[in-house]
Amino acid sequence: MSIGRATQEVMYLRALLKAIGKEQIKPTVIHEDNEGCIAMCKNPVQRERSKHIDIKWNFVKGATEDGIIAPTPCRTDKMVADGFTKSLPAPAHHRHLNKYMNTEATLKNATT
Repeated sequence: MSIGRATQEVMYLRALLKAIGKEQIKPTVIHEDNEGCIAMCKNPVQRERSKHIDIKWNFVKGATEDGIIAPTPCRTDKMVADGFTKSLPAPAHHRHLNKYMNTEATLKNATT
């Protein structure tokens, strides 16, 4: 469950910022492409079907309720991390590669 790991990283970085005197007040936005995950994070009621969910969900739900994180929907085709975590078709791979390497901006600057 990647949102659990992301929440751990957010909490660590927020503690680091606080230690150096740059405390973050607003919740940290975490982009998530799983609508069910976002719904479970924001819904304080545990349903019969979600009883098997382990401690990580309660951790993430608690961080959401405490205003530490704000899970936000992001379409799968806009999810930048997919280029690192999934096998993508060639057009999507090239689109992500352009984002990572900033080649579109470089090509635009070279032509002008």
